[in-house]
Amino acid sequence: PKVIYRAPVNRFVASFVGSPAMNFIPGRIARDGDATFVAGESRFSLKAYAFRGAPSEAPAVLGIRPEHIEVTASDDPSAVSARVEMVEPMGADSLIWCRFADGTAFSLRHDADAQAQGGDTLPVRFPPEALSLFDAKSGQRV
Repeated sequence: PKVIYRAPVNRFVASFVGSPAMNFIPGRIARDGDATFVAGESRFSLKAYAFRGAPSEAPAVLGIRPEHIEVTASDDPSAVSARVEMVEPMGADSLIWCRFADGTAFSLRHDADAQAQGGDTLPVRFPPEALSLFDAKSGQRV
């Protein structure tokens, strides 16, 4: 179960394992020295990602679980800005629904005492070791 949760073999498996559901962000893999995932104006380092073979530039879907997205300092070089749409209290934690500037929606799980509210901007980090990448056409893990 841990392997399926951490490194699902394809997007179908990733979509039904875990609650809340994994976020899926469409974009592409780019090679700027190190591999990078590009979604609109957001860029995510893939330096620590365990590719299954050599990474190639191609359309892809980035998968990340809400509990793996980190709220970080605004001066963190790996931070990406996200606008808070809604905060859903869940008891011990909160599910925060956000959007990137290009409109892509995602959720993150955060401490229940978080002071975030709709309209806020949060600096978030997507740790490369927590990512799953899927081929945009086949849905297979890359």
